[in-house]
Amino acid sequence: MKYITPRLILLFLIFLSISLPIAQAKDSAVIVFDASGSMWGQIKGKAKIEIAREVMGTLVKDWNEDIELGLMAYGHRKKGDCNDIEMLQAIGAVDSDKMLKIINKIVPKGKTPISQSLRQAAKTLRYTEDPATVILISDGEETCHADPCAIAKELEEKGINFTTHVIGFDIKKNKKALKQLKCIAKNTGGEFYQAEDAVSLKKALVKVKKAVVDPRPALCKTYAENAVKQEHIDIEEECSFKGKFWTTEYATHFDWCMLQEIGSKLPTEKYQEREKALKKCKLDKVVQAKKTIEVKKIETKGSGTLVFNWATDDYWTIYRGDTKIKRYLGKATQTLQSGVYTIKPKEPVFEPFEVTIKKGEKTIINNVGILTFNWATDDYWTIYRGDTKVNQHLGKATQALQPGVYTIKPKEPVFEPFEVTIKKGETLVIDK
Repeated sequence: MKYITPRLILLFLIFLSISLPIAQAKDSAVIVFDASGSMWGQIKGKAKIEIAREVMGTLVKDWNEDIELGLMAYGHRKKGDCNDIEMLQAIGAVDSDKMLKIINKIVPKGKTPISQSLRQAAKTLRYTEDPATVILISDGEETCHADPCAIAKELEEKGINFTTHVIGFDIKKNKKALKQLKCIAKNTGGEFYQAEDAVSLKKALVKVKKAVVDPRPALCKTYAENAVKQEHIDIEEECSFKGKFWTTEYATHFDWCMLQEIGSKLPTEKYQEREKALKKCKLDKVVQAKKTIEVKKIETKGSGTLVFNWATDDYWTIYRGDTKIKRYLGKATQTLQSGVYTIKPKEPVFEPFEVTIKKGEKTIINNVGILTFNWATDDYWTIYRGDTKVNQHLGKATQALQPGVYTIKPKEPVFEPFEVTIKKGETLVIDK
């Protein structure tokens, strides 16, 4: 009799690892079904529970086999019991006939423990390890002394990709329920649908089904909206952030998000990265503000005055070393401690330049010339200094410029490009 050597065992295991496909976890979802006593309320003479039973087939029949599904209900066994929550169908491949038979046997009786149901559904879905989707169907607000809005936010923050799509059934007159259910969806990046009768409930179930199969449209809408909100501050000017992830264009964020694979964590990660960067930027500003206050505390007996003496609406910022002192628009005067400062305009209209403030003296910044573009037709014209675009104007306008040679390039071929020379303290009128 021959013995199997360790080497043969190792070869056999390697063979198995090559031959057998590696099992991958499927996406999964749980339906949380409201079976509270209020589901006996009627719509056009018919109980809401009966309407729900009749149309639930719209959701579970022809379910995507790549997504496992489970069924949970609350309020179906006891009156007044906030712990009456039960997993009626374990998460797995969908047997729609079996699931519908279970739903048809549900008898509404009790409370509406939405918060605890969401928490239990999330744990069942292993939400901290895998993407998790809950489909909540409810006809009312939380009745078990909890805040489902806060719970939803907590689950979203702790989860890998926790999402709750919500259908509010017959809640038109219940403002508290409407507010709560909308908040659950919003806080988890899910969709909210309102249904007031059998027809609208059926339509809502169809939409939820689509949202579960491909969550990207809803996810990317939320992602893009949040990304744009983050950029309401002047990102490039205040924080030096550049690139497509720092744009204020909704479509750019949405289109990028839609290109990611279903289940991808990238949109969430990008949002979190941007939040961290913004928090750091704000913290840096606080530190900078403290430095500015400390500078102002220095005795003023050694101060002088800086007068910025051109009247066009150009932003300019004063720096002492790397410390930002002040930012202005247009014509202004600033009292400064004696020393050397750098003036940095926001637009490339002017090159950064240095000024020296002396004790008791007024320093007037007037090293500019004025270009007046004196035709009244609505033609765009652009000013260039070498290859640098300085500014663009429409029709009749005036622009302050540092002395030098500039090229004027009209947008339309109405005029040929031409050069102008700007001299300090002079006004050049272009009247072609």
